[in-house]
Amino acid sequence: MNPRNIIAVLCPCCRKPLYRTTPTAGVHGKAMTSRDATNPSIDHDSKGEFVKCPHCHLRISMIRVSDDDHGPKWAIHKIQKCDCRLP
Repeated sequence: MNPRNIIAVLCPCCRKPLYRTTPTAGVHGKAMTSRDATNPSIDHDSKGEFVKCPHCHLRISMIRVSDDDHGPKWAIHKIQKCDCRLP
């Protein structure tokens, strides 16, 4: 990532930084590359893909938006309940 172009994508629940990315094509231009070591890992459960916010510890639903040479890209799902706290 070019440090000049890095943007912080905020958690939809607590409004603190959830992950960092460079502006990309995709949902609102804020797609996350899961291979970036500074970003949270994508986990999967019966409800689908998600990340755990490092600040509020809530389950943040994610959607896969594309694949490219760097692997899959993910974006925050537009519907969030902000009611599932993870251990």
